[in-house]
Amino acid sequence: MHIPRAAFSAVAAVGLALAALCTSGSTFADAQTTHGAPHHGAYLAVNESADRSITTSSQFVAAGLVNLTMTSQVNDPNNGFDMQVFSLHPGATLGQLRSHLLPALTAPGNKPDQAAAQGITWVNEHITAYGGDQGGPSGTLRYQTVLTSGKYYVADLMQFVKTGSTASFWVFGHSRHASLPYVNQTLAMISEHDNLRFAIFNASALHDGWLRIVNTTDELHFAEFQQVKPGTTNQDITKFLNGKGPDPTIPTGGAEATDAISPYHALNLWLNVPRGRYVVICFIPDDMTGMAHAFMGMHLVTNIT
Repeated sequence: MHIPRAAFSAVAAVGLALAALCTSGSTFADAQTTHGAPHHGAYLAVNESADRSITTSSQFVAAGLVNLTMTSQVNDPNNGFDMQVFSLHPGATLGQLRSHLLPALTAPGNKPDQAAAQGITWVNEHITAYGGDQGGPSGTLRYQTVLTSGKYYVADLMQFVKTGSTASFWVFGHSRHASLPYVNQTLAMISEHDNLRFAIFNASALHDGWLRIVNTTDELHFAEFQQVKPGTTNQDITKFLNGKGPDPTIPTGGAEATDAISPYHALNLWLNVPRGRYVVICFIPDDMTGMAHAFMGMHLVTNIT
């Protein structure tokens, strides 16, 4: 769920259960080749053309670990692109999703909005979101997730609310032994004393390569990485968002973003950005207030080495 870049222009430990969730998965020491490619599971390529139509490399994918490569030819610096992978819960329709997404995607973010809160609550209760690509400058994003049998959709969400267009694919077979491969760094979305936060586990900072992103909360979240100026702090981000400080971001700097991840789901992201200082941020509306999570403090400044 994308917020245009023009609109954007730590945490205590939370127990052994969370640590176990963050690191679980079958160990495979050789998680990447010299080109950084995962070495097992099914593969699916998703391509978005300049007119925002989406195609997939196959209509059928084996259940279990799926390696996704998402590429877009869209060149729209103001709106970017926003390819979301999701499944519908029984009884939910694409038409219903479209109508409830609209207020969530168009809310101002910096103030309460009940239409956005109601819309995102319906979305959270009626779909499962498996990440996607929010429009980094490279135009390509790679990640791993576990998919069970059923029908899945890919949509550029801003285009979807306008036209209803999607691509779809089927997952078949069983996945009872499937899990995400082990990685040595984790970014978690957590709720601490009713405050939504990002937290880093298994590392003092992040590095390029495979990164586990896990949503341990009961709300939808995404993780957008935006390079910021050296020395930037979390307080600087808060001041900027509140209109009380200068823009700390680097307009031509590194950026990458995975799309929405449903509660209690995780994925492995191939983090491929220039080294430097970054803010990780989420702009999805809160399900109680309708304000974007970023304006409620859900951002974290860290180094990527």
